[in-house]
Amino acid sequence: MRKQLAIGVSLLALTALGGASENSVSIYPQREHSQYTHFVNTNLNQSFEPMSGASLEVGLPNRLSFQTASVQFITGGQGLEFGNMDFVDPTIDQCKRYGYSLTSCSAGQLQGLKCPYNSAYFDRCCDSRYKYDKSACNYPNTVSGDSCGGKYMCYCDRALYPYENCPSPQVTSGGSCTEEGKTYYEQCTCPSNYNQKCDGLNQQGSGTGCTYNGTTKYTSCQCKSGYNMTCSELGPVTPSDYCLLNGIKYYNNCKTCEFKCTLDSCPEGVLCEYEDCSQKYCDIGCATNYIYWCTMPETDCETLGYTKTAADCSSDNSIKCPYDANKLFCLKEEKKIQEGDILYGDGSTSSELIAGKQPIGVVFDVENRLALALTDAKQNGSSGSEGMLWSSQVGDIPELENCPYAAYDYSCGSDGQNNTEIIISSTQCGITYAANAAHNYAPNGCSATFCQKYKWFLPSKKELESILRIYEEVIQKKLEILSSKGATTLQEIRTDCDYWTSTEYRDGNNIWSVGLSSDVWSSSKKNNTYSKECVRPVVKF
Repeated sequence: MRKQLAIGVSLLALTALGGASENSVSIYPQREHSQYTHFVNTNLNQSFEPMSGASLEVGLPNRLSFQTASVQFITGGQGLEFGNMDFVDPTIDQCKRYGYSLTSCSAGQLQGLKCPYNSAYFDRCCDSRYKYDKSACNYPNTVSGDSCGGKYMCYCDRALYPYENCPSPQVTSGGSCTEEGKTYYEQCTCPSNYNQKCDGLNQQGSGTGCTYNGTTKYTSCQCKSGYNMTCSELGPVTPSDYCLLNGIKYYNNCKTCEFKCTLDSCPEGVLCEYEDCSQKYCDIGCATNYIYWCTMPETDCETLGYTKTAADCSSDNSIKCPYDANKLFCLKEEKKIQEGDILYGDGSTSSELIAGKQPIGVVFDVENRLALALTDAKQNGSSGSEGMLWSSQVGDIPELENCPYAAYDYSCGSDGQNNTEIIISSTQCGITYAANAAHNYAPNGCSATFCQKYKWFLPSKKELESILRIYEEVIQKKLEILSSKGATTLQEIRTDCDYWTSTEYRDGNNIWSVGLSSDVWSSSKKNNTYSKECVRPVVKF
């Protein structure tokens, strides 16, 4: 049994714990005490009675370092004076032992995990963004892989949403994610009205361009400085140096005179006209009192009437031009061109293949003098079959007629040559693959100017219908005959390939096409990847 003690002055008697220092008493708030003692009366010889732990709870604060009043124990008539004692809070050492050593953070930081023994201590200071429960972070935000104080960051993944602002004139697009009041976006793109590439000859964009995926586009195009003359009176100095805009060619240098004169001096007896720009003389007749035989004789065969070739009339029925034996004048009635005739590179035609001459097409429209190419054209203009989009973009070309929904109405948009020129000069549809393929076509064996590159065109709906009308009976047979010269029939190329026309459908976003093997007309969107059709060029001779 413990030694019996009596308290003379203090209100409370505490049983000292083994191992405590002489000047302190360790009190653990969560420790369970098996028994406490108190006096039953003031008799010095009374023993201690058990007392429940609840009787000791006198509202001790959480932090237990404090001073008590002086305590005096009376034993056997003698008094023991302990003086004032400091009670050290043991939870502080316990918290620090397990890493909970901080009691404050810098401004803007949050407290980490709190010590389980003393909530005034915590393990670390957290970035202010660590403030979300894991379950509270929802898509499209991303929860951080680490935590601080039991909380997580809820942020926008910059790999997925890299843009907060876009350089002008780009605009944000795609999905978005909001973090700490700021919104981030998936990508920066150009506004829809920036749809002109302006990469034509001597073209440039108007205003500031917008670049996306390496391509710069503008809201509209304009010609470079100086290209503002149409030269309609005498023509340009350099015809190939122009800017094509809205179907009109603009030049930077026009002729100021015709440069028609060639004589360095005026011969005796000749009446001349002096041309200032060329500083040459023109022969315009004989001088007064001279007989008019002083001019040079005409040597141009076509001017003299020798306009035919051996394909048009036989040698025993013709007269040769004295200046060019290949130019003939037919004595009998001129041979008429017929559908299915072979067109040669010199402009002549024949119903049968002439040895030694290179054919380039088959006649299908006698009245308008139109011929079908012997082969299909690829996108780069070379010979060969290749399915392609009509254009890279959808757009209505204002200068083209929008033809109504009537598969067998061929009166609308019927001039393929004019259509092709308009399509090539327009920028409404981006790259016009079909028209470019026909326009760049140049067959082998072409010696005249009419069949050179840029002379061929994408046929209209009406012109393609004219081909269909006589295809099986006339054109197909003639193409088979010319197969040794590289000709290919339409069916044997690709049975699943329709043929593009230059005629727009009624809404301007679609284009007419036809399956030549099935004679079925349809309208297809200009840039529909499921409508990659073929191109068979046509030429006017």
